[in-house]
Amino acid sequence: MYPVSKTSDNKQTEAAPSTEQASTSVESKEEENLKIKLSLLPLMNQ
Repeated sequence: MYPVSKTSDNKQTEAAPSTEQASTSVESKEEENLKIKLSLLPLMNQ
């Protein structure tokens, strides 16, 4: 029962309509993508 309740908790937090959480997660993902692109640019230019 414990792991089942834990997974349901995770789903609840993910689906939570908290605009702050959503915006921060999206921003962090965009930042990660930018960092990856910037790190790949020198490799592509070579």
